[in-house]
Amino acid sequence: MGKIDKFIKLTCLFALALLFMTAGWRFYKSAGFKQADKFNLFLPVSKDKIANGAKPDRSAKMLFVGDIMIDRNVGEKIKNLGFDYLLAGLTKENFAFKSYDIINANLEGAVTDNGDHYPPVLANDFAFSPEIAGNLKKYNFKAFNLANNHLSDQGEKGISQTRTNLAKLDFKYYGCNDGQVGECSYYIYPVRKNFSNGVYEVNGLKIGLAGFSSVYRKFDLVAAGKIISDLKAKTDAVVVNLHWGEEYRHNFNKWQSQTARSLIDAGADLIIGHHPHVVEGVEKYKNKLIFYSLGNFIFDQYFSPDTQAGLAVEFNFTSGGRIVARLMPLLSRQSQPSLMVGSVKENYLEKIADWSKGDEKLLKEIKAGEVLLTWPQL
Repeated sequence: MGKIDKFIKLTCLFALALLFMTAGWRFYKSAGFKQADKFNLFLPVSKDKIANGAKPDRSAKMLFVGDIMIDRNVGEKIKNLGFDYLLAGLTKENFAFKSYDIINANLEGAVTDNGDHYPPVLANDFAFSPEIAGNLKKYNFKAFNLANNHLSDQGEKGISQTRTNLAKLDFKYYGCNDGQVGECSYYIYPVRKNFSNGVYEVNGLKIGLAGFSSVYRKFDLVAAGKIISDLKAKTDAVVVNLHWGEEYRHNFNKWQSQTARSLIDAGADLIIGHHPHVVEGVEKYKNKLIFYSLGNFIFDQYFSPDTQAGLAVEFNFTSGGRIVARLMPLLSRQSQPSLMVGSVKENYLEKIADWSKGDEKLLKEIKAGEVLLTWPQL
């Protein structure tokens, strides 16, 4: 009898376990869970993505900043004070790095193994290790423009290691060497939303990112236009980073304006400029904005107030095609940027408006720090 009782008890326990598993599975299905990764962990999907076949939220919140260079004097500060020193000014202000779908910057230098320097030896010769560059991940940096005159500081070996190391760090990158146009010039970025439950969902919005540099030699504008046109056919919006212009001058030149307009004619929706190390003015062409230079973001050019002022641009895409571009002037002290506030911010926005060209409405919006647009294609 003892063996029979034991068998009956085991049978009851097995039936009870099966009942719980069945109930759990029904709950799992009704709550909208999915198998999320290779370890077979089950994670919830955002409810608004599954209810009645609702369309995904095709919005995106992007942040564009200027030049990042983390070698030379900046590298010494990292060694002595830690990487977090560089962004402590913004974190103290509770800057919402994590609220952006994409944070984009111009990376000035090569990401070489161990931060090694290789021939040729240059006067301004920048390289930094993957360990140092990787610190930008915790501040939600996602994509880097490499099309500039410092990508080749460590030669072809440095260029190859830069691409390999950024890929290993899961950073997205685009841009060929100065004056070059090719497959390395672009990247298609599918916007992912980070829901509170920790699951990333593709929201259907694709952003084309492209970069071209024209410091020592002009890039092929026809070839660049073809890339932009092809990107436009595959994406919802195209953002172009241009490394160009004259250093330390706030006013953009005629060639810059003509180049930007040509790329917008080809399909570019937003132009973000770099290289002058100071902020330049803004233009609007065919309802598309051209930011000719965002200046420095993290750099060691301490010799003038102009090189220690920068501009961050927050760009909000919405499903209905309404675009809000917020201009956020930055003040850097010893490679540590922080937001300008109060009258300092107001005065700097006035300066940006003075360096800009456009109608009264655009200049007024620049002074207010917010430009409104409508893009029907979204």
